Amino acid sequence: MADERNDVLLDLRDVRVRFPGPKAVYPVDGVSLDIRPGETLGLVGESGSGKSMTSLAIMGLIAKQGGAVTGGNIYFKGRDLLALSDREMMDVRGREISMIFQEPMTSLNPVYTIGDQIVEAIRAHALPEGGRMPKRQAWDRAVEMLARVGIPSPEKRASSWPHLLSGGMRQRAMIAMALSLDPELLIADEPTTALDVTIQAQILELIGELKAARRMSVLLITHNLGIVAEIADRVAVMYTGRILEIAPTVDLFRRPLHPYTRGLMESIPRMDRTVKELAAIPGMVPPIDALPPGCAFSPRCPLAEARCRQAVPPLEDAGNGHKSRCLRWRDLVADKGGAA
Repeated sequence: MADERNDVLLDLRDVRVRFPGPKAVYPVDGVSLDIRPGETLGLVGESGSGKSMTSLAIMGLIAKQGGAVTGGNIYFKGRDLLALSDREMMDVRGREISMIFQEPMTSLNPVYTIGDQIVEAIRAHALPEGGRMPKRQAWDRAVEMLARVGIPSPEKRASSWPHLLSGGMRQRAMIAMALSLDPELLIADEPTTALDVTIQAQILELIGELKAARRMSVLLITHNLGIVAEIADRVAVMYTGRILEIAPTVDLFRRPLHPYTRGLMESIPRMDRTVKELAAIPGMVPPIDALPPGCAFSPRCPLAEARCRQAVPPLEDAGNGHKSRCLRWRDLVADKGGAA
Protein backbone atom coordinates (compact mmCIF):
# COMPACT_ATOMS: atom_id res chain seq x y z
CA MET A 1 0.00 0.00 0.00
CA ALA A 2 1.37 3.44 -0.89
CA ASP A 3 2.18 6.05 1.70
CA GLU A 4 -0.38 8.84 2.01
CA ARG A 5 1.50 11.54 0.16
CA ASN A 6 -1.08 14.05 -1.03
CA ASP A 7 1.63 16.29 -2.45
CA VAL A 8 2.76 13.63 -4.94
CA LEU A 9 0.92 12.62 -8.12
CA LEU A 10 3.43 10.12 -9.52
CA ASP A 11 5.93 8.27 -7.36
CA LEU A 12 8.50 5.83 -8.77
CA ARG A 13 10.38 3.83 -6.16
CA ASP A 14 13.42 1.77 -7.10
CA VAL A 15 11.95 0.72 -10.46
CA ARG A 16 13.86 -1.88 -12.49
CA VAL A 17 13.12 -2.93 -16.07
CA ARG A 18 14.61 -6.18 -17.37
CA PHE A 19 15.02 -7.39 -20.93
CA PRO A 20 15.94 -11.08 -21.39
CA GLY A 21 18.71 -12.38 -23.61
CA PRO A 22 22.00 -14.25 -23.46
CA LYS A 23 22.79 -11.65 -20.82
CA ALA A 24 19.79 -9.96 -19.17
CA VAL A 25 19.99 -6.18 -19.27
CA TYR A 26 18.41 -3.47 -17.11
CA PRO A 27 17.83 -0.26 -19.11
CA VAL A 28 16.07 1.13 -16.03
CA ASP A 29 17.94 0.17 -12.88
CA GLY A 30 16.67 1.37 -9.52
CA VAL A 31 15.01 4.61 -10.64
CA SER A 32 13.25 6.67 -7.98
CA LEU A 33 11.60 10.00 -8.71
CA ASP A 34 8.33 11.78 -8.06
CA ILE A 35 6.16 14.43 -9.70
CA ARG A 36 3.81 16.72 -7.82
CA PRO A 37 0.46 18.08 -9.05
CA GLY A 38 1.05 20.96 -11.47
CA GLU A 39 4.81 20.32 -11.66
CA THR A 40 6.99 19.86 -14.73
CA LEU A 41 9.90 17.45 -14.25
CA GLY A 42 12.53 17.44 -16.97
CA LEU A 43 14.23 14.09 -17.62
CA VAL A 44 17.44 14.57 -19.59
CA GLY A 45 20.37 12.50 -20.79
CA GLU A 46 21.99 11.18 -23.94
CA SER A 47 20.32 8.60 -26.18
CA GLY A 48 20.47 5.18 -24.54
CA SER A 49 20.22 6.56 -21.00
CA GLY A 50 16.87 4.87 -20.25
CA LYS A 51 14.58 7.91 -20.42
CA SER A 52 12.04 6.47 -22.87
CA MET A 53 12.08 3.07 -21.14
CA THR A 54 11.18 4.82 -17.90
CA SER A 55 8.19 6.44 -19.57
CA LEU A 56 7.04 3.13 -21.09
CA ALA A 57 7.24 1.53 -17.63
CA ILE A 58 4.94 4.24 -16.27
CA MET A 59 2.49 3.69 -19.15
CA GLY A 60 2.46 -0.09 -18.69
CA LEU A 61 3.86 -0.67 -22.18
CA ILE A 62 7.15 -2.42 -21.39
CA ALA A 63 5.74 -5.88 -22.14
CA LYS A 64 4.94 -4.78 -25.70
CA GLN A 65 8.68 -4.11 -26.12
CA GLY A 66 9.61 -7.57 -24.85
CA GLY A 67 10.66 -6.55 -21.36
CA ALA A 68 9.20 -6.54 -17.85
CA VAL A 69 9.22 -4.38 -14.74
CA THR A 70 10.91 -6.71 -12.26
CA GLY A 71 11.32 -4.47 -9.24
CA GLY A 72 10.00 -1.44 -7.42
CA ASN A 73 6.66 0.35 -7.44
CA ILE A 74 4.99 2.99 -9.60
CA TYR A 75 2.33 4.87 -7.63
CA PHE A 76 -0.14 7.21 -9.33
CA LYS A 77 -2.51 9.02 -6.97
CA GLY A 78 -1.68 6.39 -4.36
CA ARG A 79 -2.41 3.37 -6.58
CA ASP A 80 0.40 1.04 -7.62
CA LEU A 81 0.09 0.92 -11.40
CA LEU A 82 2.06 -2.32 -11.47
CA ALA A 83 -0.75 -4.04 -9.54
CA LEU A 84 -3.51 -3.02 -11.98
CA SER A 85 -5.08 -5.34 -14.51
CA ASP A 86 -4.71 -4.63 -18.23
CA ARG A 87 -8.29 -3.30 -18.29
CA GLU A 88 -7.67 -1.00 -15.32
CA MET A 89 -4.42 0.24 -16.84
CA MET A 90 -6.17 0.95 -20.13
CA ASP A 91 -8.58 3.21 -18.24
CA VAL A 92 -5.64 5.10 -16.70
CA ARG A 93 -3.93 5.57 -20.09
CA GLY A 94 -5.41 8.45 -22.00
CA ARG A 95 -7.88 9.82 -19.47
CA GLU A 96 -5.46 10.21 -16.54
CA ILE A 97 -2.01 9.77 -18.11
CA SER A 98 -1.31 10.64 -21.75
CA MET A 99 1.92 10.31 -23.68
CA ILE A 100 3.41 12.06 -26.69
CA PHE A 101 5.60 9.46 -28.36
CA GLN A 102 8.95 10.27 -29.93
CA GLU A 103 8.25 8.89 -33.43
CA PRO A 104 4.89 10.13 -34.79
CA MET A 105 5.08 8.17 -38.04
CA THR A 106 5.30 4.85 -36.23
CA SER A 107 2.73 5.90 -33.60
CA LEU A 108 -0.01 6.94 -36.05
CA ASN A 109 -2.03 4.28 -37.86
CA PRO A 110 -1.43 4.70 -41.62
CA VAL A 111 -4.88 3.35 -42.61
CA TYR A 112 -6.94 5.85 -40.59
CA THR A 113 -7.19 9.60 -41.01
CA ILE A 114 -5.69 11.89 -38.39
CA GLY A 115 -9.12 13.01 -37.22
CA ASP A 116 -10.49 9.47 -36.93
CA GLN A 117 -7.55 8.48 -34.72
CA ILE A 118 -8.04 11.42 -32.39
CA VAL A 119 -11.81 10.78 -32.32
CA GLU A 120 -11.25 7.13 -31.41
CA ALA A 121 -8.94 8.13 -28.54
CA ILE A 122 -11.47 10.66 -27.26
CA ARG A 123 -14.42 8.28 -27.50
CA ALA A 124 -12.50 5.42 -25.89
CA HIS A 125 -11.31 7.40 -22.89
CA ALA A 126 -13.24 10.67 -22.45
CA LEU A 127 -16.17 9.29 -20.42
CA PRO A 128 -15.86 7.05 -17.35
CA GLU A 129 -17.70 3.76 -16.75
CA GLY A 130 -17.52 2.69 -20.38
CA GLY A 131 -19.52 5.63 -21.76
CA ARG A 132 -18.73 6.99 -25.22
CA MET A 133 -18.90 10.60 -26.37
CA PRO A 134 -21.08 11.20 -29.48
CA LYS A 135 -18.95 10.98 -32.62
CA ARG A 136 -19.84 14.48 -33.86
CA GLN A 137 -18.86 16.00 -30.51
CA ALA A 138 -15.61 14.04 -30.51
CA TRP A 139 -14.88 15.19 -34.09
CA ASP A 140 -15.41 18.84 -33.12
CA ARG A 141 -13.06 18.34 -30.18
CA ALA A 142 -10.43 16.78 -32.48
CA VAL A 143 -10.60 19.69 -34.93
CA GLU A 144 -10.38 22.17 -32.03
CA MET A 145 -7.24 20.49 -30.68
CA LEU A 146 -5.60 20.41 -34.13
CA ALA A 147 -6.20 24.15 -34.35
CA ARG A 148 -4.79 24.71 -30.87
CA VAL A 149 -1.49 23.02 -31.74
CA GLY A 150 -1.06 25.31 -34.75
CA ILE A 151 -2.14 23.10 -37.65
CA PRO A 152 -3.56 25.28 -40.45
CA SER A 153 -6.95 24.31 -42.00
CA PRO A 154 -7.60 21.87 -39.13
CA GLU A 155 -10.90 20.56 -40.57
CA LYS A 156 -9.12 19.62 -43.80
CA ARG A 157 -6.09 18.14 -42.04
CA ALA A 158 -8.35 16.05 -39.80
CA SER A 159 -9.49 14.24 -42.95
CA SER A 160 -5.90 13.63 -44.14
CA TRP A 161 -3.90 10.40 -43.96
CA PRO A 162 -0.72 10.52 -41.83
CA HIS A 163 1.63 10.06 -44.82
CA LEU A 164 0.24 13.23 -46.42
CA LEU A 165 1.43 15.40 -43.52
CA SER A 166 4.93 16.68 -42.90
CA GLY A 167 6.92 15.31 -39.97
CA GLY A 168 6.22 18.46 -37.99
CA MET A 169 2.47 18.25 -38.63
CA ARG A 170 2.39 14.59 -37.62
CA GLN A 171 4.14 15.51 -34.38
CA ARG A 172 1.59 18.23 -33.72
CA ALA A 173 -1.23 15.76 -34.43
CA MET A 174 0.22 13.40 -31.81
CA ILE A 175 0.37 16.27 -29.34
CA ALA A 176 -3.26 17.15 -30.12
CA MET A 177 -4.27 13.54 -29.48
CA ALA A 178 -2.44 13.41 -26.14
CA LEU A 179 -3.89 16.71 -24.93
CA SER A 180 -7.43 16.10 -26.17
CA LEU A 181 -8.41 14.26 -22.98
CA ASP A 182 -7.01 16.87 -20.56
CA PRO A 183 -4.86 14.32 -18.68
CA GLU A 184 -3.63 14.86 -15.14
CA LEU A 185 -0.13 13.73 -16.19
CA LEU A 186 1.36 14.31 -19.63
CA ILE A 187 4.47 12.34 -20.56
CA ALA A 188 6.14 14.18 -23.43
CA ASP A 189 8.97 12.24 -25.08
CA GLU A 190 10.92 14.74 -27.21
CA PRO A 191 7.67 16.60 -28.06
CA THR A 192 9.24 19.37 -30.15
CA THR A 193 12.02 17.49 -31.98
CA ALA A 194 10.61 17.85 -35.51
CA LEU A 195 9.23 21.37 -35.06
CA ASP A 196 10.64 24.76 -35.98
CA VAL A 197 11.23 27.25 -33.18
CA THR A 198 7.95 29.12 -33.79
CA ILE A 199 5.82 25.96 -33.50
CA GLN A 200 7.95 24.81 -30.57
CA ALA A 201 6.99 27.99 -28.75
CA GLN A 202 3.30 27.45 -29.57
CA ILE A 203 3.35 23.88 -28.28
CA LEU A 204 5.18 24.79 -25.08
CA GLU A 205 2.75 27.67 -24.53
CA LEU A 206 -0.22 25.32 -25.02
CA ILE A 207 1.20 22.77 -22.58
CA GLY A 208 1.79 25.63 -20.13
CA GLU A 209 -1.81 26.83 -20.48
CA LEU A 210 -3.24 23.36 -19.83
CA LYS A 211 -0.84 22.85 -16.96
CA ALA A 212 -2.00 26.10 -15.32
CA ALA A 213 -5.71 25.54 -16.00
CA ARG A 214 -5.87 21.94 -14.73
CA ARG A 215 -2.78 21.67 -12.52
CA MET A 216 -1.61 19.16 -15.12
CA SER A 217 1.77 17.63 -14.37
CA VAL A 218 4.34 17.06 -17.10
CA LEU A 219 7.20 14.59 -17.43
CA LEU A 220 9.30 16.23 -20.14
CA ILE A 221 11.84 13.90 -21.76
CA THR A 222 14.24 15.86 -23.94
CA HIS A 223 17.80 16.44 -25.10
CA ASN A 224 17.11 20.19 -25.21
CA LEU A 225 18.43 21.71 -22.00
CA GLY A 226 17.25 25.14 -23.19
CA ILE A 227 13.62 23.97 -23.07
CA VAL A 228 14.20 22.35 -19.68
CA ALA A 229 15.67 25.57 -18.29
CA GLU A 230 12.65 27.49 -19.56
CA ILE A 231 9.72 25.35 -18.42
CA ALA A 232 10.81 22.64 -15.94
CA ASP A 233 10.44 23.07 -12.18
CA ARG A 234 12.91 20.29 -11.43
CA VAL A 235 15.36 18.28 -13.52
CA ALA A 236 16.49 14.65 -13.28
CA VAL A 237 19.64 13.63 -15.17
CA MET A 238 19.77 10.01 -16.32
CA TYR A 239 22.63 7.82 -17.56
CA THR A 240 22.72 4.06 -18.29
CA GLY A 241 19.46 3.42 -16.47
CA ARG A 242 20.17 5.37 -13.30
CA ILE A 243 19.39 8.86 -12.01
CA LEU A 244 22.73 10.64 -11.55
CA GLU A 245 21.41 13.97 -10.33
CA ILE A 246 18.07 15.58 -9.50
CA ALA A 247 17.45 19.13 -8.34
CA PRO A 248 15.27 22.21 -8.69
CA THR A 249 15.98 23.64 -12.15
CA VAL A 250 17.54 26.91 -11.00
CA ASP A 251 19.84 25.12 -8.57
CA LEU A 252 20.88 22.48 -11.12
CA PHE A 253 21.91 25.09 -13.69
CA ARG A 254 23.60 27.26 -11.05
CA ARG A 255 25.62 24.47 -9.43
CA PRO A 256 25.57 21.08 -11.19
CA LEU A 257 26.90 18.46 -8.77
CA HIS A 258 27.72 15.65 -11.17
CA PRO A 259 30.46 15.73 -13.84
CA TYR A 260 28.02 14.30 -16.38
CA THR A 261 25.56 17.14 -15.82
CA ARG A 262 28.42 19.61 -16.14
CA GLY A 263 29.48 18.02 -19.41
CA LEU A 264 25.97 18.29 -20.84
CA MET A 265 25.77 21.96 -19.91
CA GLU A 266 29.21 22.83 -21.27
CA SER A 267 28.21 21.42 -24.66
CA ILE A 268 25.36 23.95 -25.04
CA PRO A 269 25.98 27.03 -27.23
CA ARG A 270 25.65 30.25 -25.21
CA MET A 271 25.06 33.83 -26.30
CA ASP A 272 27.10 35.31 -23.46
CA ARG A 273 30.42 33.77 -24.42
CA THR A 274 32.51 33.19 -27.53
CA VAL A 275 34.36 29.91 -28.00
CA LYS A 276 36.15 28.43 -30.99
CA GLU A 277 34.47 25.07 -30.49
CA LEU A 278 31.97 23.62 -28.02
CA ALA A 279 33.16 21.27 -25.31
CA ALA A 280 32.13 17.64 -25.77
CA ILE A 281 31.94 14.74 -23.37
CA PRO A 282 34.63 12.26 -24.50
CA GLY A 283 33.62 8.76 -25.51
CA MET A 284 30.17 7.25 -25.92
CA VAL A 285 27.39 5.96 -23.69
CA PRO A 286 28.40 2.32 -23.01
CA PRO A 287 26.13 -0.49 -24.22
CA ILE A 288 23.66 -1.49 -21.53
CA ASP A 289 24.98 -5.09 -21.69
CA ALA A 290 28.60 -4.02 -21.19
CA LEU A 291 28.57 -1.45 -18.40
CA PRO A 292 31.87 -0.73 -16.67
CA PRO A 293 32.19 -1.59 -12.95
CA GLY A 294 31.26 1.03 -10.38
CA CYS A 295 30.09 4.37 -11.73
CA ALA A 296 29.12 3.82 -15.38
CA PHE A 297 30.27 7.35 -16.24
CA SER A 298 33.77 6.87 -14.81
CA PRO A 299 35.50 6.01 -18.16
CA ARG A 300 34.37 9.41 -19.52
CA CYS A 301 34.71 11.40 -16.31
CA PRO A 302 37.51 13.96 -15.80
CA LEU A 303 37.23 13.57 -12.02
CA ALA A 304 37.22 9.76 -11.82
CA GLU A 305 39.32 8.07 -9.14
CA ALA A 306 40.03 4.42 -8.40
CA ARG A 307 37.19 4.26 -5.87
CA CYS A 308 34.71 5.37 -8.56
CA ARG A 309 35.27 2.05 -10.35
CA GLN A 310 34.71 -0.13 -7.30
CA ALA A 311 30.99 0.29 -6.57
CA VAL A 312 27.96 2.19 -7.86
CA PRO A 313 27.81 5.44 -5.86
CA PRO A 314 24.63 6.12 -3.86
CA LEU A 315 22.31 9.02 -4.72
CA GLU A 316 23.29 11.39 -1.89
CA ASP A 317 21.34 14.36 -0.55
CA ALA A 318 23.23 17.63 -1.10
CA GLY A 319 20.52 19.75 0.54
CA ASN A 320 17.53 21.76 -0.66
CA GLY A 321 16.13 18.93 -2.77
CA HIS A 322 19.43 18.48 -4.65
CA LYS A 323 20.79 14.92 -4.95
CA SER A 324 23.88 13.62 -6.73
CA ARG A 325 25.22 10.14 -7.49
CA CYS A 326 28.88 11.21 -7.39
CA LEU A 327 31.50 10.42 -4.76
CA ARG A 328 33.08 13.85 -5.38
CA TRP A 329 29.99 16.07 -5.32
CA ARG A 330 31.36 17.99 -2.34
CA ASP A 331 34.40 18.94 -4.43
CA LEU A 332 32.03 20.30 -7.08
CA VAL A 333 30.21 22.37 -4.44
CA ALA A 334 33.54 23.89 -3.38
CA ASP A 335 34.50 24.49 -7.00
CA LYS A 336 31.29 26.46 -7.57
CA GLY A 337 31.80 28.46 -4.43
CA GLY A 338 28.54 27.16 -2.98
CA ALA A 339 27.67 25.25 0.13
CA ALA A 340 25.87 21.99 0.58
